[in-house]
Amino acid sequence: MGKEMIYIDFTDGKKQLDTSKMEQWTQEEWNEWRGEPEDHVGIQKVLFNDSDFYMKITRIHYDEATKDMYVTFEAQNKMDRNFSIQFGSWRVDDEEFDLSNSMPEFLGVNSNIIHFRKSVKYMFLKSTIIMEVNIIDVDNNTTFREFEFTLKIYS
Repeated sequence: MGKEMIYIDFTDGKKQLDTSKMEQWTQEEWNEWRGEPEDHVGIQKVLFNDSDFYMKITRIHYDEATKDMYVTFEAQNKMDRNFSIQFGSWRVDDEEFDLSNSMPEFLGVNSNIIHFRKSVKYMFLKSTIIMEVNIIDVDNNTTFREFEFTLKIYS
């Protein structure tokens, strides 16, 4: 099975506003910038959900003291075998990070939803995150599924 390529554009349908000219914005532009209360839940996006697995990105946040960017997730194994999630290469804007040596996230047989986070040394995402995600069969240490997510967060 080949790598599943998934592109998610969080900017789709959003008007791009020039923040360098905020003093000239109309009331309509200010209203769009502020958004509605339901717009302020952060990034909540299901990456995949099928009969085998579920994975969702739930938040991106920064720690200014450590200069880390954290991405939080939810995941669930719906199968009757043990699996783990292993991240590979991440590209954040134009910088590349290798997460392949980070601790995999274990998903037991028919697991409940688990919550976890991964981080990279990067501050203030400008546009896009590309993540390699591998689902590993724990019992025989083989790759069961491979994904590459391209997440366009900002224009």
